[in-house]
Amino acid sequence: MNVCVSVDKDYGEYVRRILVSTRVFDRRYRVYRNNDKVVIPVISREEALKALEKTGIPFEIIECSPPLSNKLSDTEKPPAHDYIGGVAIVRENVLKQYSVDKLVDILRKLYPKIKSIYVKKGTETDYRLSVLELLWGEPVREVIHREYGIKMYIELGKVYYNPRLSTEHYLVSQEIEDGEFIVDLFSGIGGFTLHIAVNKKAIIHANDINPYAIKCLLKSIVLNKKAIKSTIIVTQLDSRNIPDFLDRGIADRIIANLPHKSIEFVDVYNYLGHRGTILYLYIVGSSIDELIDEIRSVFRDQWKIIGYRRVIDYSPYKYIYRIKLAKV
Repeated sequence: MNVCVSVDKDYGEYVRRILVSTRVFDRRYRVYRNNDKVVIPVISREEALKALEKTGIPFEIIECSPPLSNKLSDTEKPPAHDYIGGVAIVRENVLKQYSVDKLVDILRKLYPKIKSIYVKKGTETDYRLSVLELLWGEPVREVIHREYGIKMYIELGKVYYNPRLSTEHYLVSQEIEDGEFIVDLFSGIGGFTLHIAVNKKAIIHANDINPYAIKCLLKSIVLNKKAIKSTIIVTQLDSRNIPDFLDRGIADRIIANLPHKSIEFVDVYNYLGHRGTILYLYIVGSSIDELIDEIRSVFRDQWKIIGYRRVIDYSPYKYIYRIKLAKV
């Protein structure tokens, strides 16, 4: 398996030039895109770390199967897709742009060891589950994916997972201070929880209503047990019931990654927070100004906005934002 550097597209060309100038770029292969990431083949993990560790740019070193430099022609543009643990997932609208044979051919060239290709037909239920249909290959439902070296156990079709959030997981983890109490209210399989646990000595209460997500998180904790520094408490609850199990004002930071409904849990945030508590609120919208107005009207004078970041594209003209608030 080859090794690549995965970095946000905004930094892609800059990082590529650094890797070329330091002779770490593996010229046998092509740079390629994976959604909002640029994936750059390198000659070794250690040399890539040495070349990039002082740049201050968030990046991830991953195992990869990059295309050979002459493998794909200029007319074989890779479709938008996610690649998770040997499985490619494409959205249904991709089939309007590519024939099945062409799609399979391109993805097999891009990932020679690919196991299967699924089409995402939609999302259903409060668990945010992807409805997947096998397009090519063998049925695969359990994979181990890596983010920044962290192993994540994922049951495809039973949990929500978006690999495009890997940089966001990393960035939030770097803001945490040792000794803090973190409440990850809608943890899913534990993207934020695992990054924090590996990088910081904190206490993390990870909660999700989906039993399959909790199962994945628990398995991931075992997979990463030698690297974990934090204490992790895991519960499977409706987040509205969290106040029945935690003391008022216990949270130093709250992560609320439920973009379509996060604004409905203000009472929970108020209960968990104390003066100075930081809330990372994820929300979907087309205009940051409109979202800020909506948040101010709902949170009133109990929280103040101290920053925001556009995290990923959600759909044409809609984006997922992280709004950072502090309790006053």
